[in-house]
Amino acid sequence: MKAHKAYYDMLDFVPNAQQGIPKLFPCVQEEVKRLKVRIHEHENLLRECEALKAQVRMLVKRVSELERVL
Repeated sequence: MKAHKAYYDMLDFVPNAQQGIPKLFPCVQEEVKRLKVRIHEHENLLRECEALKAQVRMLVKRVSELERVL
């Protein structure tokens, strides 16, 4: 009985292999897309934070220079 099941499983596997089995279910693909968008947004926020930190450093230097002058 097990031999017959293995044989039928093998026969079913051949057409599936020829048709191509989807690697991910559609819901998983949607989740992956959503996570990629979130990662992209997060990377953009990190870049903006670094730019703002640089601006703050520059402004702190300018304020300290102005305080020395006054």
